[in-house]
Amino acid sequence: MEIKDFPLVEASKKTCTISDLVPKFLSQSNSLDELKIPLQSMKANLPIIDEIGKILDQSKTLTYKQKSILNLFLYLSLTEGLFSELVNIIAYMHIHSQDKFVYLEGDTETERIAPLYSKNDCEKKKPLNNYNQIRKEDLFYRLSYIGNYSTQSGETLSKLVDTHLRNCIAHLNYSVNDDGTVIFGKEGKKVNSEQEIRFLMKNIFMLSYELQPLVQTILH
Repeated sequence: MEIKDFPLVEASKKTCTISDLVPKFLSQSNSLDELKIPLQSMKANLPIIDEIGKILDQSKTLTYKQKSILNLFLYLSLTEGLFSELVNIIAYMHIHSQDKFVYLEGDTETERIAPLYSKNDCEKKKPLNNYNQIRKEDLFYRLSYIGNYSTQSGETLSKLVDTHLRNCIAHLNYSVNDDGTVIFGKEGKKVNSEQEIRFLMKNIFMLSYELQPLVQTILH
């Protein structure tokens, strides 16, 4: 999804890491209560990643092909579960932190707050503010919105998960060779499923670590 799906001309020139966003959100927002339940859920489910790591390390009886199939379904589960919840939380913080994008009006640059509209109801231009409203939107639509903010190490959040791979797994549009190589999509792209799942797990841990000040403040 391109930036044109939003009422923006160009993304903000100011980079904002998640570490920057958390104190900004906490100092500006009066809307903390809505994050209590999702943060509790995220905190309770993070140990699952440790268990997944153990499964991957100890599955010596599985063939390469079986390991890859397991990795793919773990990838889909984490993307739609913990990663999606993290995306919701970060999108909510951006919306309630008075973050701005730069618009071009003629030859003049103007800063305005970047709203998030419902993907299926953009023409009404009614911004989403409620957490439950945000989480009902398509994952990639939410990623496109917050992906326009720079995150740690110069990577945007939208690059932390392979959305094409996720779609192919969800729609069973892939094949797995006996050596464990995964081939997916019309292009027949090849990936190492173990590398992909471990990269995703690493990113979830990284994002969770960046959000710890938020967790500690709300769940003190």
